[in-house]
Amino acid sequence: MRAREFTPLPGEEGLGSRPQGPLRFGDLNRSVLTEVALRVAERDGIAGLTTRTLARELGLSHTAIYHHVRNKGEVLDLLAEKILSDITLPSEGPWQVRLREFAFRARVSMLRVEGISPILITRPQGEARIRINTLLSEIVAEARVPADQREGARILIANYILGSVLMEQALPIPLTSSLGTSEERFCDGLDILIMGLEGSSAAGDDVPPDVEFGATAPRC
Repeated sequence: MRAREFTPLPGEEGLGSRPQGPLRFGDLNRSVLTEVALRVAERDGIAGLTTRTLARELGLSHTAIYHHVRNKGEVLDLLAEKILSDITLPSEGPWQVRLREFAFRARVSMLRVEGISPILITRPQGEARIRINTLLSEIVAEARVPADQREGARILIANYILGSVLMEQALPIPLTSSLGTSEERFCDGLDILIMGLEGSSAAGDDVPPDVEFGATAPRC
């Protein structure tokens, strides 16, 4: 399986740079293991990520991996946390801008690894996911979504991003499609999602007539 190519966002060009070459046993730790797991996953997808492929990539014996993780499940936990922690969380601007920036950055980070969406959905919650959930909770609160609907709105945003990545990897549509590029389709759906959040409250009345979007989140 070939890893999907992606275009880094400004300031994120170094995300694909990973440690290269074999290591001595004493050099291996969970941080190095995580970096190499990401390199393998970017190249071969989740299906190609095994403890044996990690060992070969590191130039170590298969048993050496088990001094740091118990099984592939723990490798996937480390990978999921790494993918999410690589997403730079926006801290300034109207909620619409912050949501766009986060969504675009998350999509780019996730598309690096074929098959990552189910892993992010099913693996245990780590610190990076907690930070993301906090950001999304702040966004839906600032959007003045009714309190009893905010958790559902937060989940809807996360599901949209994860589902879009899953569909884009599973059912790629050629760039010449009449539906536009995958990024344009993602942008269109995000427009609809934001309009829905605005329509769930009076927040839309407060939106500036011409919001200036940042370079990392082009306006649709």
